[in-house]
Amino acid sequence: YALERVTFKEALMVPARDTLTAQLVISLDGPGSALFKFYSLDAKGGPATLHASGTIEIGQGEEGGYFAADNLISKAKARCAEHRHGTEHYEAMQNRGLNYGPTYQGVEELWRRDGEAIARVRQTEDSNGPGRINAPLLDACFQALEAALPEHVDGSGQPACYLPIGIESLRLYRQPGAEVWSQATLRQTARVDSDLHEG
Repeated sequence: YALERVTFKEALMVPARDTLTAQLVISLDGPGSALFKFYSLDAKGGPATLHASGTIEIGQGEEGGYFAADNLISKAKARCAEHRHGTEHYEAMQNRGLNYGPTYQGVEELWRRDGEAIARVRQTEDSNGPGRINAPLLDACFQALEAALPEHVDGSGQPACYLPIGIESLRLYRQPGAEVWSQATLRQTARVDSDLHEG
């Protein structure tokens, strides 16, 4: 499976100790393809808010073991000399203004350099367990991209913080186990001094 051309329109904030009604709309777009839109519904009857949209592609049994089989994990770790344990990663993220609760602290360890990172991610105890893609697992995988970004400070003297606004392509080659690897690489065309990075 793959998600293609995903756009994050607006962050979804769930108030503490409150409930929220969400709606996922999927419509066929052709053979092996569907469009999706994810909304939250206003409890007071106001208009729905579109949070994300994109395309779902259903592949035909692509090879799933290539990532480990080609020794890409060890090659990426060799290129990324800076090693961090999970606690160090979350301290660095907190310095960027990103505070992750226990459910979203799935990064066990990572290796990074400016422009690339690879993270060993585990399913947290609060997640739905192995074999399912859920928000905490997906978020922990996105954290590799945040770790790959250059660690420079903004105009206020604080480390810069970035949020994803879209995904060109996200592929699932097999159902995740209790542990997965997430690799992120910035594109060579991305300017280091830019506020917009592609990876």
